[in-house]
Amino acid sequence: MKNLSVLLLFLIITLAGQSAFAQKGILRGSIIDDETGEALIGASVGITGLGIGSGTDLDGKFSINNIELGIYTIQISYIPTPRK
Repeated sequence: MKNLSVLLLFLIITLAGQSAFAQKGILRGSIIDDETGEALIGASVGITGLGIGSGTDLDGKFSINNIELGIYTIQISYIPTPRK
């Protein structure tokens, strides 16, 4: 039983140490039309230089997971549909 406690403590310390070094984050946001205030569905959001990105959902929200902490430049692309 003592060996199991020591092993469990070792695993907890090891995992805590690894999480301290592997800082990852999530970039989240919403893309909204400045003129109309409407959410932009299907806009592309990319992080410049990393080649990763996401698209916006029906509410104009996006999420890019598992990125290193830091300061990035993002690029947003949107092709509007013609209004009738």
